[in-house]
Amino acid sequence: MTYEETRQILSILKTAYPQSFLRWSKDQGEAFLSLWSKALQEDDALDVMVAVWHYIYETDREFAPTVGMIRSYIGTTPHYVLEDMAIKFFPEDRRVQALQAPQHMTIEQRQQIKKMLSGGANNEQRA
Repeated sequence: MTYEETRQILSILKTAYPQSFLRWSKDQGEAFLSLWSKALQEDDALDVMVAVWHYIYETDREFAPTVGMIRSYIGTTPHYVLEDMAIKFFPEDRRVQALQAPQHMTIEQRQQIKKMLSGGANNEQRA
């Protein structure tokens, strides 16, 4: 995961949990971004994005998660969260809606959805 991809992830968290970032200085924000970027540098950006949305969907916490919380969500996202994400972001793509999976998706099913969410064959090497 790149530094810029981490910035995008943290932008989502800042939007979802604005109270967590009130009165932060620019230096604090940059230090936070740097910490998360280093912690997630070996992770796939799409896996992290799915984990962030999973966290947002499944919790009622008032404050943003720690990087460790997000890492614990990677690879555990139930199929219904992935399907909801795909439907929200790609409503015209009915292939995603047609997917049927058990409570927790198999590796093959996750890879199929990751491929669709990341633009299909263009990013197949990342899946």
